[in-house]
Amino acid sequence: MFERQTAGTNALINGTMMLKRGNTGRYTERKINIKVLVEANSSYQFQIKRDAVYNLFIREDPYYVINTQQPYKRWLVTCDDAFSIYQENGKKYQEVDITLTAIQGLAESLNDSTASMELKDEKFHLGMNIRRDSTPVFHFQNKNSFVVDNIGDVRLDPINYNYNVEMYLQGTDISITNITTNETLTLNGKFSKTDKITLLKHHILKNSAPISDRSGRFPTLAAGQNQFRIAGATYSDIRFITHFYYK
Repeated sequence: MFERQTAGTNALINGTMMLKRGNTGRYTERKINIKVLVEANSSYQFQIKRDAVYNLFIREDPYYVINTQQPYKRWLVTCDDAFSIYQENGKKYQEVDITLTAIQGLAESLNDSTASMELKDEKFHLGMNIRRDSTPVFHFQNKNSFVVDNIGDVRLDPINYNYNVEMYLQGTDISITNITTNETLTLNGKFSKTDKITLLKHHILKNSAPISDRSGRFPTLAAGQNQFRIAGATYSDIRFITHFYYK
């Protein structure tokens, strides 16, 4: 579910007011219901397996689960809803319903953009917006203009998602613009191609130290194709390293 921040009501206007495009908000957590079959050869073994199920699902920290029918997507979950496993009338099996909470509200690709996206290599599948007619590219050298394909369903930013960019740039006052989203990052001053530039949430790092002399943040990636432009660089080597997220 998407919880909009840009929606509202007015006593003189019908329904709910919201923007036709560009609504902001967050994806809320969602429930995943699963069934677990506990089978045993004896009552003693049933108790052991019951405890193993509790130990598997009830944890202090979130963990990932995967639906085997979509093996290249994973969900970050907790198991906070109560459930009980009991042996009914001495039976050696029991089916139990367990509810997990997907805390991101979205599925995440098992592999990131550095993995092969050729379907034959079995790192991504057709349900993940992979097109048969082309393979997305995420590494660009000495290109002033290029296209980055966000094959997920949602806009990526380094604060909320596992989205990083590794750059080696040479030039003065270098700007990186996502024309699609109308966002620009400008790095002021001189840069050498030996400087490694990366993202850390809202920070831009140069050789692990935050860059303060800049304007803007590194552009987000809208779902689909993003047209980028670089200005002020005499050398550029940019690699987008990101997971993708699905509704």
